[in-house]
Amino acid sequence: MLRRGFIVRGLDTADGALYLVDTNGYICRFEEGDTYDGARIDAYWKTPMTDLDSKAVSKRLEELYLRGSGGILSVEALTESGTVYNERLMPGEGERILELGLTGDGRAFQLIFRNVNGSHFVIDGGVELILDAQRRIL
Repeated sequence: MLRRGFIVRGLDTADGALYLVDTNGYICRFEEGDTYDGARIDAYWKTPMTDLDSKAVSKRLEELYLRGSGGILSVEALTESGTVYNERLMPGEGERILELGLTGDGRAFQLIFRNVNGSHFVIDGGVELILDAQRRIL
């Protein structure tokens, strides 16, 4: 997993844990804590740009469904027609599914899921995407 937010000046392991040393000399235990020495952690998941193995098909994004929990989640949908941004408060654990309306069309698309202001989020059951597909006939 890619980590960003501070510069690591040293690495060490002890008792099965990985420790990082930042530029201020602070020691951070990997996979613990909610901040990088007080700075918010920017977390995101980018799907690869995909055409769903159908280059000749134009896809129009309509809706996205996911089950998860946490704070505020930002979802970006990148298509040939532009980028659409949505921010929503994630449902609580065991609650309903988050539904987002999407727009954008093109032959390929990418989705980016980000936390907002260092909030925490978990996507539990995958992502379901509703789209309209129209094939070009030559």
